[in-house]
Amino acid sequence: MGWFLPTTCLSVIMRSSGHMLALDGTLIPEHINVAVVGAGPAGLGVARVLRDLGICDVWVLERGNIGQSFLNWPRDTQLLTPSFPGNVFGITDLNAISFDSSPGWSLKSEHPSGHEYAAYLDQAAKSFGLNVQCNIEVIGLEPEGDWFNLYTDNGDLQANFVIWACGQFGTPSDGAITGAVHGRHYASVDKWSEMPGENAFVVGGYESGIDAAIGLARAGKSVTDFDVDAPWNDKDPSRTLSPFTHQRFREAMKGGKITLQGDEEIVAL
Repeated sequence: MGWFLPTTCLSVIMRSSGHMLALDGTLIPEHINVAVVGAGPAGLGVARVLRDLGICDVWVLERGNIGQSFLNWPRDTQLLTPSFPGNVFGITDLNAISFDSSPGWSLKSEHPSGHEYAAYLDQAAKSFGLNVQCNIEVIGLEPEGDWFNLYTDNGDLQANFVIWACGQFGTPSDGAITGAVHGRHYASVDKWSEMPGENAFVVGGYESGIDAAIGLARAGKSVTDFDVDAPWNDKDPSRTLSPFTHQRFREAMKGGKITLQGDEEIVAL
């Protein structure tokens, strides 16, 4: 049976004769069965599934806090898919990490903010008794025989199996646009109203680009959004914008603060 670690985040880990020793005295084995890297919905969800399958000694390793990517979202950003459990029909909440939990239940919110959703993830991890270790970053991984070596900023671990469950929000791409350093990536914005200036230019017209345009317009700024594909004209949510985004976008456009440029491609700033 694996060691149990409560989901309280621990910031310092040290070596102790065959184990990694947490500050509260909890022993984390140096060799574990399954290491799940990332404590977002994917990582916690797969850890819960493995637990239900009777697979022991599963540890979730997170370099920040549970749901860190969602904690980093701009404060005005909400989940696009609605949190609405349909248990009468046997349908799970689309934003849930398990069949028996729901952000809609615990948060009483249909489109939670990033901070709200992170709170749901933290609550779910505690309720399910998952082994989550925060503030430990995996910086290297390589196979050795029948297992893997995981090199972390707090020591090394070995695992029979590794599941990589890290999202892309924490590693934003500038699309190789020349001069991108002069702009701000969506992932680096905390609140749209705190952006300087009265005019803003947004490169990209898909979900994050339109969300940025909406947030900036609501903050009273004049916004020009560039995307040569003009995705705002496509009504199929499976390809472009969700119904929730279209709904907010229509309202924002009424204010006259957003100009759309679908015939120009940005190649440099």
